[in-house]
Amino acid sequence: LSQVLPPPEELEVPTFGGSSSSRKVVTPFGAEVLTLEGDARAAAPPRVRTRASRRMRSLALESSANERAGTLQSMGRAMLWLSEAAQAEELSQKRQLKKR
Repeated sequence: LSQVLPPPEELEVPTFGGSSSSRKVVTPFGAEVLTLEGDARAAAPPRVRTRASRRMRSLALESSANERAGTLQSMGRAMLWLSEAAQAEELSQKRQLKKR
């Protein structure tokens, strides 16, 4: 293929900040392709790893949401118990006042 097509012309394109250097490669047909080099974050991870990380992230979010819901439920039960205990204490105090 390299014998049939001439090598692509490479044009240097300035980057604005960051350690990555980018080059614009012009193909023989005139299409411009931007390539990023030197920055690990700019390189896209393999598709399978991205899917797995998304799955792990969603599972982590679900489990933390379930934990939060469980915590809220137990807090709600504690609040209910405290309010019922306070009401029972008030009733017992009223009964003691009535007896005197």
